Amino acid sequence: MEDLDMKAMARSLHFGKSVHDNGWGMFTTFLKYKLEDQGKQLIRIDKWYPSSQTCSVCGYKNPETKDLGMREWDCPN
Repeated sequence: MEDLDMKAMARSLHFGKSVHDNGWGMFTTFLKYKLEDQGKQLIRIDKWYPSSQTCSVCGYKNPETKDLGMREWDCPN
């Protein structure tokens, strides 16, 4: 799960008060609880982590996927 800065989003002119009303903190608390109940864990990643550029199997980072329009790619490893 991406670690969002909800306080900064609430201060922005674009999101404003609607961010406080969405219950994001409660949602993440419930999600963490449900995952732990199943023996799993909630992992928070930095918002700048290049998840779309990283192979989910081997961890290879593909420099050609900088284009966010590219949704699928074959890992060369």
